Amino acid sequence: CLCWRGRYHIADGQWKDNKIHGVGIYIWADGRKYVGYWKNDAKNGTGKVYSKANGQLLYDGEYKDNAKNGKGKQFFSNGDFFEGVFIKDKKEGFGKYTFAKNGATWEGNYTNNLMNGEGTQTFKTGKKQKVTYKLGKLDKK
Repeated sequence: CLCWRGRYHIADGQWKDNKIHGVGIYIWADGRKYVGYWKNDAKNGTGKVYSKANGQLLYDGEYKDNAKNGKGKQFFSNGDFFEGVFIKDKKEGFGKYTFAKNGATWEGNYTNNLMNGEGTQTFKTGKKQKVTYKLGKLDKK
């Protein structure tokens, strides 16, 4: 069933009691698109979000009650990407951030969306070093 939701939102997929339930596609008014699993009108299970501009994959992972929740990969317009754990749309726990500009990575813990604690910075050359962040700021001690 292809249905209009709101003024410019489009939903297509499986339905139960007038709610998206099962596999479905949702297109927002701004052109972003979600393809994945739904439960009672909320993103639940695995799914992918694509940008409107060029169809770039923005997120591929798990959802719970419309929020990124569980393992996932988030992609940024500058080419960087994050792979790790999300809780209520925020990076939490262990994850790996890859910087597209220089090929370096940082692996470590995240708290409230910020790098936090000791982690390993790996450079494009393969050289590794221990680095500590405190709530997103490099600790230079």
